[in-house]
Amino acid sequence: MAFCKACGQDIGDAAFCPKCGANQGVGAPGAAASGESPTAGIEENIAGLLCYLFHWVSGLIFLLLDKRSFVRFHAGQAIGFNIAAAP
Repeated sequence: MAFCKACGQDIGDAAFCPKCGANQGVGAPGAAASGESPTAGIEENIAGLLCYLFHWVSGLIFLLLDKRSFVRFHAGQAIGFNIAAAP
């Protein structure tokens, strides 16, 4: 028995929920994840920490790849901090 990921309605084998119309990702397995960023599997707080790891380079990588506002904020902070702290 399958349930809707959005509303919890019993959907059976349907690709879309009959109640709310949410896509259940039953079709191609790669199709649902194709719109996600490459860093979507990393939790926000861990990604924010990793921005500071390799000076400004890791901050730049996360700034360009990740679309979450928390991570982008810390990526910008890491770049600014490492440029300001450079000898």
